[in-house]
Amino acid sequence: MEGEEDRSGRHTVGQAGAGADFSAAALDDHRLPVLTTVRIPEGIDDLKVRRALLYQHSIEIGGGLGPLAGKVWRIGLMGHSSLAENVLAVLQALDPTLTAVEIKQILVDTAATEISDPAISDRIKDVDPALGGRVLRIDNAVWQVLQERLQVTGSADFDQVIGDATLNASARVTEDDPLTYKIVATAPGGGNTTTVQIAVNGPGGQIPGDTSLTTSDEKARWSWLFNDFGESAQVTLTRTDTGACARLVLSAGEASPYAGTYEASFNYLETEGWSARVTFTLTIDEQGTVAAEGEDRSKFESADGTVRSQLAFHCGGSVGDDGNAACSGSVSLTVKVVGSDGVVALDETHEGEFTMSFTIGEDGTLDGSLSDLGGELHPTLEGHAVSGGPGG
Repeated sequence: MEGEEDRSGRHTVGQAGAGADFSAAALDDHRLPVLTTVRIPEGIDDLKVRRALLYQHSIEIGGGLGPLAGKVWRIGLMGHSSLAENVLAVLQALDPTLTAVEIKQILVDTAATEISDPAISDRIKDVDPALGGRVLRIDNAVWQVLQERLQVTGSADFDQVIGDATLNASARVTEDDPLTYKIVATAPGGGNTTTVQIAVNGPGGQIPGDTSLTTSDEKARWSWLFNDFGESAQVTLTRTDTGACARLVLSAGEASPYAGTYEASFNYLETEGWSARVTFTLTIDEQGTVAAEGEDRSKFESADGTVRSQLAFHCGGSVGDDGNAACSGSVSLTVKVVGSDGVVALDETHEGEFTMSFTIGEDGTLDGSLSDLGGELHPTLEGHAVSGGPGG
């Protein structure tokens, strides 16, 4: 697909890349499309540098000839030497202190260098950097292939065709299951006929199991189910009609450190001489979801009299990263206190919605209260982890 003129154009692009970083030292008036010539900075040993490049990095560059011997380096840009990664390999070998950010900037700057040769620039079209993040130009040969693959006829708008050649992808965690991701690949202009392929590197399972799907209204959809928290996977999606691809990295996050089973109790009558306590089980799953329910009929006797209670409740909620939790639901509570002299000291019934708020300590203890039920009842909550939890 690459003809002689296009190949020459690629060498010119490569030269612009290599020369851009040596602009102060390069002999701008004496460049060839397949070779860049760089002045050797004062105080630098020509032979010592070239030997180090050859023996330490397997990179060979030429020295100057005739009157330029010892004064310049000749860096070839033919074939693979014109590839950006090889240009950067030379730069990093010459200056090992280059950081990843600096290398990235070099790639961006050199890739964006204007090509002044009309014979070349007339055959190259600028591309929005958003197209795959690494493609800044395409030549006419690629443009023709895109037109053929997308079955473009007549005069086509370049921006529209490039837009239709791309593939966009997104993924989100489902609301009810943090281990499941919904993946959507969008192929602009693909309608209901474009094939999108998926490949996932990581633990878990894919639904549907097909590695290729035909788009529906430009979209192809999959779900990815992780086996456990803390797992991650890389997803590669490819649009078969244009070869455009998109990559996603999915992560299942971490399980809640408060996941476990707790033994808790309501203390709903704490006055002098009287006490009433009901024990129940509270659970927190790996997603941080809190659930509790209980049903109890109790009778407490003392020298001061008798306490009879009837309790039924259930609630659901969640715990935050800081250990603060809330659980809301419904409750039905009846408490009757009869003194030793037979006099009824308290007789209350409460039915309706309630919220239980509590904090989980580093040792797995619970401490909190229930929303005010009115009357003389002011329930408190306490408990401890019996399995799991931050101390488990």
